[in-house]
Parts: sequence; structure tokens; C-alpha cells
Amino acid sequence: MKITIKHPKKSTDHIINNIEVPTNNYNIKFSNTIDLYNNDKPTNVLILGSGYMGKSSLLMYLVEKYFGSKNHICTLYTNSSHIDHYKDHKHLIIRNKFNNYDSDSIESMKYINSKTKNKYNFVNIFDDIIDTKHKEVLDKCFLYYRNSNLTTILSTQYKNLVEPRARTNVQSVCFFGFNDQKAIEGVIEEWLDSYFQDILEDNNIKPTMKEKVRLYNYLTNDHRFIYLVPCKRHIEFIKLKL
Repeated sequence: MKITIKHPKKSTDHIINNIEVPTNNYNIKFSNTIDLYNNDKPTNVLILGSGYMGKSSLLMYLVEKYFGSKNHICTLYTNSSHIDHYKDHKHLIIRNKFNNYDSDSIESMKYINSKTKNKYNFVNIFDDIIDTKHKEVLDKCFLYYRNSNLTTILSTQYKNLVEPRARTNVQSVCFFGFNDQKAIEGVIEEWLDSYFQDILEDNNIKPTMKEKVRLYNYLTNDHRFIYLVPCKRHIEFIKLKL
């Protein structure tokens, strides 16, 4: 996918939460929709970013577009203050917690499909709720349970809640803004470095980490996000039209 940006000679930065956000126009085109890769099959989706960056809006967008029908059994686990935002979705089972009961329920979903030839389309959405106590079930979801017709969507501020080998089993990754520069550098180094390097070099910009962070902040400013399909080396820049 060819991406062209223009980097003007002069630019003005402003500061949000101690992070530089470039106000110059890179002339990057943003899509107003997301075509989720392989959405007709069980899939793993990872959504990363700080709070209030747009992750919950994306979750509901995905439910409405792909998983909010009677053909899916869709459960949302959340402690989010936006819980009222979710209540209008009649096909969504909402759990305002995640405990051992919920962990056992996911194991039951796998068991049910093992006895019914994967008859049921289960979708489990974790909205900033999983902690280290229950990360084992999350790793199983990413590593194995897609084969049992379980779709897993994790929205979190911390990529390390998913083990590195499980992160390699993610089909789609959505990157929102972060309030922490180290977090930005972490996702660039793991997923985005080669893309950003190509973009900057094509426009005669030295691809330092500072420039890559500036680019990341521009791409994720104002609730925009970066959409990556690692196995296809496909990247898009998105501002949802809600």
C-alpha cells in the first residue's frame, strides 16, 4: 500500500498531556469506516490506547457493523464509565465485571462448540477490564479459542496484558492516542516502525523516534486511529463517521 505525505518546512506544535502533537497537515487521507479483516470468520482484535481516546466508540461500531445480530452471542465485559452508552444494544450481553465465573463461562463456550461442531458464533469483548489475575484466559482466547469459533476483542491501555506469542495471533490491531510517550514508542517498535520509516524517508524526513512519535500523535489526534492487519502488511488511517 503506497502512502504519501507531505512534510512542510514550517510546523507548529502544541502540547497535550506533555506530548507533542503536530498541528501541521501531513496531507494523509483518513477513511471514515473500517473494513474489519476476515470478519466473516472468528477473529482476534486488539485495540490499544489511553482512556477517552475513542476506543469505546469503536467497540460499539464493530458490534453494530459485524457482531450485533442474532447470529452472534456477544458478551461485553466492562467497568467503563460509559456503561450507559452500551445499554441500547439489545443483542449485547453486558457484564459489569470480570471474575472467575466469567472465566468459566468462556471455557464453557469452547466446550459447547466442541460438542456442536462449532455451531455457535461467540464474541467476547473486554473493555479495559482484564488484569494480570485473569490474563491466562485472555491468552487462551488469542492463542487457541479462535479455532473453537470464538472471536475475541480486547480494548486496553496495556499491550503487555497479552503475551508476545499471543499478540502474534492478532488479526487486526487498532492504535489510538496515548498519554504516555513510552507507550507510543512501544507500539511503534513492535508494530509500526517499518511503516513509519517508509513514510518519513519517502518524504525526505529523517526517521528518528521523535519524528515517528510526532507522526503517531498526528495520526491519532482527535479520536482518529491507525488500523493495521499485520499478516497482510495493510495499514489505514481512520476517523470514524458516527
